[in-house]
Order: sequence, then structure tokens, then C-alpha cells
Amino acid sequence: MNWLLGDGDINHPAYLSEDNSPASTTNISKEDIAAIKKALKHVSDANAILSTLISK
Repeated sequence: MNWLLGDGDINHPAYLSEDNSPASTTNISKEDIAAIKKALKHVSDANAILSTLISK
């Protein structure tokens, strides 16, 4: 999540909890964060389905 928001390396997360993440120190609302997480879940699910279809 932090990497998507432009902070840190995706392979080496700088933050261990959401309380210390850049999103918690900005004016991004909890509702916006929840919407982003939901969208990322949909992308992840679609990627899994696509991977399954490609491997057939």
C-alpha cells in the first residue's frame, strides 16, 4: 500500500503498521483508505483469475 502511495520500496516496506504509514499522517480519510483497499482486492482477485486462465 505504501509503495502505491509513492513511499518506499515494494520489496522492503518501511512501515510495519498502518498507524505509522504515510496515509495515517495525511488528510486521506479512513473511507478513502477502505475504498483503496477494496479496489486493490478486486485487482488482486482479477489478477489471480487471469493467471489461472493464462496457465490453462
